[in-house]
Order: sequence, then structure tokens, then C-alpha cells
Amino acid sequence: MKNRFWVVTADAGRARIYATDTGADDLRLTATFDNDAGRQPGRDQESDRPGRSFDRFGQGRHAMGKAHSVKEQAEVDFARELSRHLTEARHTGDYQHLILIAAPHFLGLLREALDNTVMQHVTLELDLDLMPFESPDQIRQHLPDHLPTQRT
Repeated sequence: MKNRFWVVTADAGRARIYATDTGADDLRLTATFDNDAGRQPGRDQESDRPGRSFDRFGQGRHAMGKAHSVKEQAEVDFARELSRHLTEARHTGDYQHLILIAAPHFLGLLREALDNTVMQHVTLELDLDLMPFESPDQIRQHLPDHLPTQRT
């Protein structure tokens, strides 16, 4: 086991992973991820209006819809990318306990993307957007005094 705890802070545009061995005040930044598409407004990502289609019967025409907007799909893809990294790190034994701190919407996307093996190691989830804070000390202020080793 390389690190006992990993603390992931994330939103739709960025993610940071901090590690600590003791669960005390020694958080250190170990990885960063950027999702430029997640930071752009949706209107900047749309290339044009949706296509048009004929009704199956009759003369009507209508616009074709999308299941997700381009921005939403970029956020889903980013959650999957982060999930792949966390899964690989779990298989190589890089952490024992995982703490997820993410903006509420992105936390939901991340939960959906994580596999069961990783979810078994999540001991705490906080729906907070801590991405404006870069210092490990600022992140530590939002964590409990004693990092949990079992799911809370």
C-alpha cells in the first residue's frame, strides 16, 4: 500500500488528487486532471442547430433531439476518465481509503462512473465545490479531524 488515503476534489472542469499516509495534516497534491470542455459554456460547444427529420407517416418535419447536451457529455466523459484512473490506482494498491469531494452535480456523475470495487473503498463523500482552494491546508479544513476508515 503506497498511501492510506486519497482525497479527490473535483468539478466538471478539474480534479485534484491529494494523498496522505497518516490521515493527519500531511495532505500532498499527487495528480491533477483538466477538462477544458467542462469549463466552456454549452453554447460555445454547439456547432449548429440540430438536424431535421421527416415524420415516419405524413408530411411533418421536426428537429432531432439529443440525449445529452455536448457540455453534459463532456462532463460524463470526464467522470469516466477520472473513474478509470481511480480504478487503475485501486488495482495497483495506491490507496486504501478514498474520500470524494465534488460539486453536487459532478459528484452524481462520478458516483455513476465508479465501479463497485472503487466504491467499496469510498469512506466519505462531501458535496462541496473546493476547486477554488488549491492549498492542501485549505482542503484539510473541510475534512473531519479524524479521516474515516469506514463508510459514513
